[in-house]
Amino acid sequence: MKRKAIAEATIRLERARAAVSDMETAVDRSFADFETAWWRFILAAAGLYSKLEQGAKGNGKSKAWSGRVKHTRRKDPLLSYLHHARNSEYHALEGSTSKVGITATPARKGVRVINPTKEGETAQVFVDIPSKAGALVKLHPPGIRLVEVRNERCKDTFPVPTHHLGQELVDQMPLTVAKAGLGYLEGLVAEAATLPE
Repeated sequence: MKRKAIAEATIRLERARAAVSDMETAVDRSFADFETAWWRFILAAAGLYSKLEQGAKGNGKSKAWSGRVKHTRRKDPLLSYLHHARNSEYHALEGSTSKVGITATPARKGVRVINPTKEGETAQVFVDIPSKAGALVKLHPPGIRLVEVRNERCKDTFPVPTHHLGQELVDQMPLTVAKAGLGYLEGLVAEAATLPE
């Protein structure tokens, strides 16, 4: 792995960290600032992958590693979503986010929530287990939510991720997805730095 690629990927990683930090501070302040920070995060993530891919060229071990990384990004719901969300923001009319009113997410296993997709509809809650004491759902204030993205070239859609590397996400909020993606990117750069030049 070329050292220049590690340096450039580290710059993108710092930009991704700054974007997540900005999402945390903007969540209660401004929808526009939050959305801008999300866009900056997915752009930084895409740039990081690109720099590492370029840096792997010319070295068999690094190239094989890069191939495994690409495969993981294609197969993992969260990583694939981040990739296609960036493409949607960059190439399509529809983006990866939407402003919404109050929404609900399951507070425990066995609960499924269908949030309204049109104005005037109400949320529906489905319980697959006997009700016990405690909340069935968590209510979230109005804000920015992720939406399904579409790749027009392959005519495929990519839903908001519910899992990452085999683990269920606690929710599908943009900040949760960004933090999980950031953790993966940090590990990716650290791993790339151990590859021979």
